[in-house]
Amino acid sequence: MVLLCRVCNQDDAKMLLPLSRIFGELMLKMAPDLSEEDVQLFVDSYKSLCRHSSEEVRQLCAQNLPAVLKSIGPRKYAMTLHLTYQQLVQDPSPRTRCSISASFHEVTKILGKERTATYLKEAFLFLLTDNSREVQQKLIATLQLILVIIAEQCNAMSYVKES
Repeated sequence: MVLLCRVCNQDDAKMLLPLSRIFGELMLKMAPDLSEEDVQLFVDSYKSLCRHSSEEVRQLCAQNLPAVLKSIGPRKYAMTLHLTYQQLVQDPSPRTRCSISASFHEVTKILGKERTATYLKEAFLFLLTDNSREVQQKLIATLQLILVIIAEQCNAMSYVKES
């Protein structure tokens, strides 16, 4: 774990690109066998990568966000990843924002209806009105999936309330 933290705090983007590319998958596979402290080290390392000066590193981090979120679970989102998600949504790089837009439906599915309404409404509106047409198009391309996910979660919640 300590080695991972050291690598993530490097400035050399060439060294970080391979790690950034597989970070989510790596965390998803390892998290069930890690202590809470080790999972937090992973999350802190991920957040460090998300703030890197390299556009490509940040873009790869944005692609990996759903896997990182899935590995920690929706209950920990607000305390651990929400600010990082907001930073990626507002990243200066259109490529990074495109990656966030393209995976918005996955984040919605993981968070569920209530957390999506609480935490993602502002991000959704920001991406929908982004200056980059490509960012908007990525979000609009998944809009049907987003609405289906929210509708399914609404139906599941009303079924539970009726039971």
